[in-house]
Amino acid sequence: MRPDLTIRCCPRTQVSISRAEVHVLYLIYSALFAAAMRAHARAIADTITSDIQPLQNLRVLVKYAADMKGGDEQKAAWARHWIGNGFDGVCVCVCVCVCVCVSNC
Repeated sequence: MRPDLTIRCCPRTQVSISRAEVHVLYLIYSALFAAAMRAHARAIADTITSDIQPLQNLRVLVKYAADMKGGDEQKAAWARHWIGNGFDGVCVCVCVCVCVCVSNC
């Protein structure tokens, strides 16, 4: 039986695989790639829902103002700082996701 594809791994080693095996490998790789992209999407959503969104709630900001005896400007600076850190995390997740997608397309 003649192989459909020969892969040379190194100068002395080569592997012969059929078209069916290539198709199966492609399906496995596609499934793993899709799972990785879903994991990145969940990480981005989790960062937004747990790190960014709660700081925008009026209840959190009112509690901060009551506990820290800060004015509106101090409260806004505190919220901007933590929301900015959350968006930095989202930016990293998106950049990693884009780099992975572009390098695998």
